[in-house]
Amino acid sequence: MKFGVYATNWGQLASKKAIREMALLAEEEGYDTCWLGDVIMPREEDREALGNTYEPLTTLAYLAADTSRIALGVAVLVLPLRNPIVVAKEMATIDVLSEGRTILGVGVGWREDEFRFLGADFHKRGRVLDEATKVLRILWVDDKPRFKGKYFNFTGGVFEPKPAQKDGIPIWVGGNSDAAIRRAATLGDAWHPSSIPINDFARGIRKLRKLTPPKRKVLASVEYRMMLTPGKKQYPDWKPDLYPQVLTGDARTFIKILEDLDELGLEHFQCDFGYSSVDDLRTQTRLFAREVMPSFK
Repeated sequence: MKFGVYATNWGQLASKKAIREMALLAEEEGYDTCWLGDVIMPREEDREALGNTYEPLTTLAYLAADTSRIALGVAVLVLPLRNPIVVAKEMATIDVLSEGRTILGVGVGWREDEFRFLGADFHKRGRVLDEATKVLRILWVDDKPRFKGKYFNFTGGVFEPKPAQKDGIPIWVGGNSDAAIRRAATLGDAWHPSSIPINDFARGIRKLRKLTPPKRKVLASVEYRMMLTPGKKQYPDWKPDLYPQVLTGDARTFIKILEDLDELGLEHFQCDFGYSSVDDLRTQTRLFAREVMPSFK
């Protein structure tokens, strides 16, 4: 099993210094992946939680220069808000500069107001995402890329440099819905739900394996909002059939949770630590790496 952590790029505690230090700490402590979230323009009432958000692709490029081993990703980029040709160019550039260490998580988004702010069609976002994902693949791999779709069309253009990863940048599909599972099975390299009840995750894994063509490999990943609390074992009270808004407990708690998820076929676990200060975030990141991860490495 591999492990990832957010270099939290949103919220009032986000800063250039904190983002950089978290990425370097994640690399130092042996995490496999480091992630950024995506918010462009939240509502006024969300100013405290989301207003101070650093744009993820720009920030990936910044982190690529300071790190050397860890994979860098966005979980997840709301691709229907953006032109996929521009995103393809941005990600290909970062992949070359990082020597092949990028992952792109994509999702449909859920905030209709943000689509309205950016002049995008909220109600067509699923169809746009499917087409945009195909555009990324073609641009990253084909020598003479061309595409004719309902939303995007191009032919005769040059797209270079290609990503450093020869098969293109891995695309992880975010979302807990059946549509997200179908999209991951047919278009993605991983299914990446967030804070999903374990029973729904088990059902989703079965559906994913059933829908994935025989020659394709789709990774199973999951992200949970969590708080590592030393000395407070809470697993017996965790109701896996309920929505686990925040998983809490000591190292033994999380080892047990991960053992359950591992049996279902989980291959990547992403930590979204709850924290009250940057120091608290660093502490949880270190504790998880030293007390939980060794049981699965």
